[in-house]
Amino acid sequence: MSEPRMALQELSTRGITTLEQFAASKARMRKPQRINSQKALEEIVARAAAAAERPFRSQIGPPAASVALVLDGKRVDYAAIARLNGQPLDYVATTLKGGQQALVAYSDRSVMRNLRLRQFKSTPRAINEEIDNALLAGGLQPSSATTADVALGVRICEHHNFEGDSFTLAPNDYIDDLTEFDEGLDVFSGDWNDKISSLQMGRCWCQVWEDVSQGGASISFFEDKWELDSIGWNDRISCIWSPFRS
Repeated sequence: MSEPRMALQELSTRGITTLEQFAASKARMRKPQRINSQKALEEIVARAAAAAERPFRSQIGPPAASVALVLDGKRVDYAAIARLNGQPLDYVATTLKGGQQALVAYSDRSVMRNLRLRQFKSTPRAINEEIDNALLAGGLQPSSATTADVALGVRICEHHNFEGDSFTLAPNDYIDDLTEFDEGLDVFSGDWNDKISSLQMGRCWCQVWEDVSQGGASISFFEDKWELDSIGWNDRISCIWSPFRS
């Protein structure tokens, strides 16, 4: 099949059948917003808190059986999370001593919200200590390993192993709605919504949400992730923030 025909088929699956519709889809694309002050962050958090009051059932799937789970400071199996009936949670993806993956989850969403609000008042050490304490409370040993394959920023990638189309967000970039962002993608590939499969970061950490405007569950990353399937987040990201870390 020729590339032009494949491009037309891709556009058709998105309901775009005319040049005018294609131009309109491109016209609505936006640039990232830069959150570079405490005031700007507080405004974003306030808007997100108001939006979060709308009903939402999380669609994040179960992680691989090898991934350790800690919920509200207690080591659990996935059944404990499933019993929450789709309640959106805040997760943190991390690596244990020995290399095993782990997810720290909070049902009290004020924990991550308050940690985010410290972004311009303290170093990310407070967040790291919170996660380490949760792991230790769950009887797990955190790892001190870090990665830095990107010099500065957060690189979002279309496929596993940092392959496919990609784009690097600058420190403190925030994209409220990935259905309105297409930088780095092939011109006919649409937008970044539900399209991120791996992440790299340098001197930044990253928080993402499963729905636009910080809706649904969230997960934070402090190290590169070459794949998101094992933690249930592949092609699930609709909102992203890349805070700077010194």
